[in-house]
Amino acid sequence: MRSVCFLVISGLVLLPIASWADTHTAASCSLTDVTSAYNAASSGDTVAVPPGNCTWSGTLTINKSISLIGAGAGSTKITWGYTPLISLDLSADRSIRVSGFYFDMVQQSGRIAIAVTANGASGLRIDHNTFNQGGGSSGPGVIDIEATIRVYGVIDSNTFINGTSPIFYDGPSDYEWNRATIQAGTANALFIEDNTFTVDNGSADKDPDAVIYVQEGASTVIRYNTFDAHAFTSGDFHWLNHHGNQEYYPGRDRSFRGQAISEIYNNTVSFHHSYVSPGGLRGGSIIAYNNTVTCIGGTSCPAHIFNLREEECNQPSFFSPLRTQWPAQDQIFNSFFWNNTYNGSLDTGFEFQFSRDTDFIQQNRDYFMHAPEASGGYEYFTGSRKGGSTTAPTQTDTGSMAFSTSGANAYYPYTTYIYPHPLRGAAIQPQPPQHLRIVN
Repeated sequence: MRSVCFLVISGLVLLPIASWADTHTAASCSLTDVTSAYNAASSGDTVAVPPGNCTWSGTLTINKSISLIGAGAGSTKITWGYTPLISLDLSADRSIRVSGFYFDMVQQSGRIAIAVTANGASGLRIDHNTFNQGGGSSGPGVIDIEATIRVYGVIDSNTFINGTSPIFYDGPSDYEWNRATIQAGTANALFIEDNTFTVDNGSADKDPDAVIYVQEGASTVIRYNTFDAHAFTSGDFHWLNHHGNQEYYPGRDRSFRGQAISEIYNNTVSFHHSYVSPGGLRGGSIIAYNNTVTCIGGTSCPAHIFNLREEECNQPSFFSPLRTQWPAQDQIFNSFFWNNTYNGSLDTGFEFQFSRDTDFIQQNRDYFMHAPEASGGYEYFTGSRKGGSTTAPTQTDTGSMAFSTSGANAYYPYTTYIYPHPLRGAAIQPQPPQHLRIVN
């Protein structure tokens, strides 16, 4: 007797039919039409914005997983009329993409193109946009990020023109510090890669703050970007401000953490002049290598690429009394610098802003001039608070830091995370059929 094979689909009546993401095309680039298309979209859909030149006098708030796609930075132009133009509410782990727009911010004065409020997002992508001006001195940024837990993802392939703090990232305070281990080369960061930042004398701010400003416990990977300020002759240029902690005690005004870890590599920087080293590093674990920096201002050029600083021993307006002995809270630790070139030569030194900085930041303890190696020691935390310091004046701190002379460096062996970032090539793949069984 022959055996007959049947394909049986169980639950045929109750099984929902697979649906594919839809595209909702706005009638125009006006805020009203884009909002209408967004309201009609479901999570996973795309909202397409056609070519045009529109002024937005309100905010588009996005709080579901969608892709907002313009017709291209040369075709869909949104002119600033309200701050922020777009608000990305990532109060859950949503995936949101914004791509293909020209945002004309029309000078500075605290103007935000995209505001990100994150409470656990790991799928953010902002890419292939042009941002003309915007931002504000010492924040907010053109892209302004406030994270209460984390914001992971990638900002890539954008062009920023004469913005003041084009990317300003307020991190999630204790969150990154409280991981089981502080790691390098993982997806647990905001990636800023393959962007072009241009600053010239068309900037409305003649003394803009850093192009990328990171503070309050943020973790970042800054790689493969171009920072071009060679024609900015009317002011000082700073490509990076990597903040430390501020004030000793929780609850005080503007009390916040330093950064846990940042990786900075394969960037190209050119500028005319700066009164201090254009890369300001004030705390955290830093891995910086293969950066190529050029200054054309002659005697107005600083001596080095990076400025290292410990604020607790030098900032009486925020720390009173000042700290007098190593370690400081959230200070520069387990940091590595190698193969960074400045005006064609290896840069093997740093600018220390204050004389007492070197009491807290010392070579072969807090930083090394090479990649992580199999020997040389590492810094580690004791007690319950990573980054803490029980030395005076913070007598009530519950953690501190020590240095072991034996063993491998931190992060050895070091490898970079996938490049380009996977979100740049991510696609939703069709799922295989479910509830199938073969019956003989």
